[in-house]
Amino acid sequence: MEPTSLIRTVRALVWRDLGCALRNPTVLACMAVALGFCWLFGSLDTVDGERYAPFRGLIIVLAAVLPTLEVGGVVTLFVMSHEHSRGAYGVMMRSGATIGAIVAGKVIAGCLLAVAFSFPCFALAGFAPAALPALGAVTAVGCLPLLLLFCGCGLLSNDQMQSNFWAWPLTLAGILPFVSTLDPALGAATLVSPAGFLTGAATWVLTGSPESLGLTAAAVIANEIIWLAIGAFWLRHCIKTWKRKNPAHSYS
Repeated sequence: MEPTSLIRTVRALVWRDLGCALRNPTVLACMAVALGFCWLFGSLDTVDGERYAPFRGLIIVLAAVLPTLEVGGVVTLFVMSHEHSRGAYGVMMRSGATIGAIVAGKVIAGCLLAVAFSFPCFALAGFAPAALPALGAVTAVGCLPLLLLFCGCGLLSNDQMQSNFWAWPLTLAGILPFVSTLDPALGAATLVSPAGFLTGAATWVLTGSPESLGLTAAAVIANEIIWLAIGAFWLRHCIKTWKRKNPAHSYS
């Protein structure tokens, strides 16, 4: 496929995925749950009218991971699985799309939704509006490892049970940084998580340092590089597996 044609195809798929996601009751319900948690924890984050610092660390992690897990993860795992089971990929491919373009559209749509959703999550959690642009940038970069992992698992799933099989370990990996909020000495939990950069960088932006999670700046950056490589390798493997199982589309 020519580069210009590929760009047009991916752009069309992104718009399609965004429209479908925003009309999907499950996605909307996940958004409502995430907003509710951010509002609830943000409203409880005071002691005699003052911010309670240890609780702040937990809320930063909560607001950082929920947009990716509750919105991006649904689009790149459950929606992909649903479309696969209904034969939607075949229809899209007969219209000129490739499996690579379909995957790219899902990752981009999931990233855009996660970034857009991060603003109300952080705002409801009680963080200053001036920090929101930087937090949006952190989400755009930090969500990618998880979305690549979710997207690959979406290719391997073609029913709800298979989707749930992948969702549990991925979600647990994404919320591992909560452990580090209990004690910075447990920072290894964030360091090995695919959400390590996402939560560490958000903490960095809001507190001036990721030390409250037991991390250094170098460790936060290294986490992103390593997990991006792992996610890209995993997605490449899943695309090859999908093509083997769907030989009629192997040319795509």
